[in-house]
Amino acid sequence: MDQQEWIPAEVFCTHHHIELSLVQAIGDYGLVDISLSEGQVLISTDGLADLERVLRLYGDLGINLEGIEAISFLLERVRSLQHEVRILKARLKAYE
Repeated sequence: MDQQEWIPAEVFCTHHHIELSLVQAIGDYGLVDISLSEGQVLISTDGLADLERVLRLYGDLGINLEGIEAISFLLERVRSLQHEVRILKARLKAYE
């Protein structure tokens, strides 16, 4: 494996009282980086916060995975546009 650290999905699922199949489905949608190693499902530690956010949207608000995928895409787009605005503001200040 690469430099990322991974934790067994079973440990995460036990701690959060969820089924392993849900984590696998979330990974299949590309919402979280998961990997298979020696028959064990692993979750990237870099994606734990994203996985917990997805679980809150799914469990607390009842949003399905397709909806969460759309929300994630739009949030990433907003972040990208905010970054672009910051860059443009900095360039504009150079002309003031």
